[in-house]
Amino acid sequence: MQTVGIIAEYNPFHKGHAYQIEEAKKAANADFAVVAMSGNFVQRGAPAIIDKYTRTKMALEGGADLVLELPVPFATAAAPIFASAGVSLLTRLGCVDALCFGSESGNIDSLITAARTLQEEPPEYKVLLQRFLREGNSYPKSVQMAMNSMGNLLTASPNDTLGVEYIKALLASGSTMKPFAVKREGNDYHDTKLSLGFASASAIRNQIECESASSISSLSAFLPETSFSLMEKAFSHTFPITEDDFSLALGMIINAGKMTNGMDLLHAAEMTPELYDRIQRILCTGQAFTFSELAQNLKTKNITRARINRALLHCLLSISQDDMELFRASDFCLYARILGFKSNASSLLKAVKNNANIPVITKLADAKNKLDETGNKILSHELASSFLYRQAVWCKFHETLPDEFRAGIVII
Repeated sequence: MQTVGIIAEYNPFHKGHAYQIEEAKKAANADFAVVAMSGNFVQRGAPAIIDKYTRTKMALEGGADLVLELPVPFATAAAPIFASAGVSLLTRLGCVDALCFGSESGNIDSLITAARTLQEEPPEYKVLLQRFLREGNSYPKSVQMAMNSMGNLLTASPNDTLGVEYIKALLASGSTMKPFAVKREGNDYHDTKLSLGFASASAIRNQIECESASSISSLSAFLPETSFSLMEKAFSHTFPITEDDFSLALGMIINAGKMTNGMDLLHAAEMTPELYDRIQRILCTGQAFTFSELAQNLKTKNITRARINRALLHCLLSISQDDMELFRASDFCLYARILGFKSNASSLLKAVKNNANIPVITKLADAKNKLDETGNKILSHELASSFLYRQAVWCKFHETLPDEFRAGIVII
C-alpha cells in the first residue's frame, strides 16, 4: 500500500485542488491520499471562508481519503513553521510514503537545490541576504534576491516558496517521505479575478465577497459539483466568514493591550517591536477600525500584509511566542486528529492506528487523557479558536455550527 501526503488549506476546495490530488496519486503511485488541512483559521492570518467540516467533506468528495487537522498554532504560522508542522504530522503517522505539493515551476530538482542552500546557509548567501534586508526589502523578497544572485533561480511564487519550505522540513527532520511537485495549472495563486481554467482560491474568495446576497452561481464552473452544492447550501447561512467579522473582538483585545491569557500584545507570536509601536500610535488617534483597515494601516515596505495579519490573529487567539517555542521544541504535532475519511479507506485507517507514534484522536472527549500537557495546550488553542469562529458565524448569520464535541467525524 502506497500513501501520499498533502498539506493544504482548501479555502475553499476547487477544481485545481481535485486535479492536484489526482496528479499526486499518479506521481507517487499511491493508493491513498492523506491531507493535513488547516482548520477554521489559515496561514494568511485570516479565518477560513467556510468551516473546516464542510471543507473536509469537499476534500473527501474531491479525492482525499483521510483528512487530519493541522492545529491552529501551526496553521496560522509563517511558512517555515506551517511546513514543518505539516511534515511532522504526516511523518509521525508512520505510513505516508511521499509528500506532494503544488508548484509554479514543477521542477523538483531545482526546489531541492534551493532547499539545501537555504538549510546550509553558505557564507555567500548570508552576506547577500543581509545586504538585501538592509536595503529595506521584506525577508521573503530578500531570500529570493539572494538566491537569484547566486544563480539559484528561486521564484517569488507562493507555491514554489512553500515547496522549498516543505523540502527543508523533510531534510531537517530526516523524514523518509519522498517529495513530488505537481505543476500548478490555471490562475496565479494571488489572482483575484476568475478566468478560464483552474481559478485560484483567492479569486474565488474575492468573487464570493463581491456576489449578491443570494447567489454564488458564477462559481459553478470553477468548483467540483459537491463543493459548489455545499457552498450554495451554506451561503448566507454559515458562510462567508471574513477577517472583518472579527473586528469587534480584535478591537477589544487591541484596546485592552493584552491577550485573553493576560500576556501583553508584544508577546504574541510574530509580533515585532516595530509593529507593536505602530499599533500603539494608531491607538493614540482614537480611530475606530475594522480588522482589515488596521492591518492595512500597519503595513510598511518591510512588513508584509500576511505577517501583520498573522500577528493580529495571534493576538486575537492568544497564541504567544512562548507557545510557539514550546511547540517547536516538542516537534510540533503531538496528536493526529481525524476530521474525516472515506468508508472504503479502512486499510489506511488501520495503518495509521498501527504505525503512528502520536495519539490518534477520533473522539474529542477522550483526547485529554491521551495527551501530555503540551499536547493538551495545543488542543486548547484549537477548541478556543473554533469557539470564536462559531461565535462569529452566529453573530453574522444567527446560525449555529456544531461545537467541537458534537460535530463528529465526516465519513463518506
